[in-house]
Amino acid sequence: RRGRSGVRSAVERVEDVWRVAEAWWRAGGQARTYYRVVLAGGRPLTLFRDDLTGAWAEQSYSEPAHEAPR
Repeated sequence: RRGRSGVRSAVERVEDVWRVAEAWWRAGGQARTYYRVVLAGGRPLTLFRDDLTGAWAEQSYSEPAHEAPR
């Protein structure tokens, strides 16, 4: 893989695979296959393949918002 850092990383194992197809009946629908993997060194990563274009991408996540203590 070539991630945001542009460095190749080996996949140690695939933990899960699932498909999502939304609005497949109209133009602009999505069909993706997701892969939850663990990279060499233990870092988890979720990737997906766009089943319509064949393009690969990383699933990005934002940090959860933290509430201020009361």
